[in-house]
Amino acid sequence: MRSSGKGGQNVNKVETKVRLRFDIDRSAKLSDAQKERLKQQIHPSYLADGRFITVSSQTERSQKQNEEDALAKLNRMIAEALLVQKERIQSVQEPKSAKEKRHQEKDARSRRKEWRKKVDRGLDE
Repeated sequence: MRSSGKGGQNVNKVETKVRLRFDIDRSAKLSDAQKERLKQQIHPSYLADGRFITVSSQTERSQKQNEEDALAKLNRMIAEALLVQKERIQSVQEPKSAKEKRHQEKDARSRRKEWRKKVDRGLDE
């Protein structure tokens, strides 16, 4: 397959583009649950007929390097799709006693700073 883009005569003459098709349903390594998860998680632009993952690469000058790049993309895509996100734990609310204690300490600090201010004696000059 011919690559497109910059490269002049080399691009016009050499067929280095690679397109891989991975048949999800015929994979012996994946369980049925993993196959369904893949179909749900993979972006529709990469899914052909809902069962083939199609990946292409044309960034390198040689077909072998493009093949390796496409395989790496496919492996990364499958690994990310099969990765199950951990459920986040809801934040625990601060106990009322701790909240009250913090407010009391804040008030005490505020009063202490208030005492440091100069006293207005009310004398007008």
